[in-house]
Amino acid sequence: MLSVVKQLRERGVRIVSLTENFDLETKEGRFMFAVLAAAADGALEASPPGPWGVSAVRGPDA
Repeated sequence: MLSVVKQLRERGVRIVSLTENFDLETKEGRFMFAVLAAAADGALEASPPGPWGVSAVRGPDA
């Protein structure tokens, strides 16, 4: 996620979250985005296997 955002910013795309109220043009906004991305990654890793866990989203070969 962070690399995609970086590529978009390098191409001149401005990213602003309307629901979380942060702007990736500011250092505070980039920090907040990184924290939320890390939290989402941690939640995926903590998700149990099975029909409602990560394996259901990523597929059986992931």
